[in-house]
Amino acid sequence: LGKSGGFAVLLFSLFTAGWWASGIPAPQYLMADHHTAVGERKTVVLDDGSQLTLDATSAVNIAFNQNLRSIELLKGRVFVEVAPDNSRPLEVVTNEGSVRALGTAFSVERRFQADMPSLRVAVYESRVDVCPRDTACQEVGSGHGGEVVHDTFLPQALNSTAEKPAWTAGTLTLDDRPLVEVLDELARYHHGALRYDAAELAELRVSGVLPLGDMDKALDVLARALPIRAQRFTPWLISIKRKKE
Repeated sequence: LGKSGGFAVLLFSLFTAGWWASGIPAPQYLMADHHTAVGERKTVVLDDGSQLTLDATSAVNIAFNQNLRSIELLKGRVFVEVAPDNSRPLEVVTNEGSVRALGTAFSVERRFQADMPSLRVAVYESRVDVCPRDTACQEVGSGHGGEVVHDTFLPQALNSTAEKPAWTAGTLTLDDRPLVEVLDELARYHHGALRYDAAELAELRVSGVLPLGDMDKALDVLARALPIRAQRFTPWLISIKRKKE
């Protein structure tokens, strides 16, 4: 590339690394109505009195009119406490489908495990209609949830009687969750990269409570409970490996 070309590549690499470590949302989400950075949670009171809590690395657009209250979830996870309005249902809309309610409390999360998009829903109060993109809606009541995968809703009972998800208070409550999913959750709060081989860790599952705001403590707890080790190459780069037997 020559000196000038090599210098340009170096500058671009440093800029990319700086952006990556800073936790600032990706450019395509900076123009969203509301967004959060790595490690940030935000609560927003909407015009109708509904309350919206965004988890880290999340982004939404809001569109209210006389007939409908719509929240477009672009990325991440939200918890919605809906102000009742019989004339205007509130819905959370994604590419994978939508969730509609009149007055209730529920969470919606967009996931991209192994490049396969899915929509995870949990209902904490009243009921919602979960509507995959190309199939019929299904009603889901309090204490239940599920996941939309390939236009199919797979129902599941919640293993909790809490009034809201634990992540809204900065903790991660786990009940036999795949370790890979847990690491993805923790990555929302890490200013850098959390690297692992999903196939190598696929069989490992974990239960317990982890702090979302303390990566070192969370990884130490996981390392004591599971046959894994965390290698910290820099404050921003952590690699998770399975211990050899």
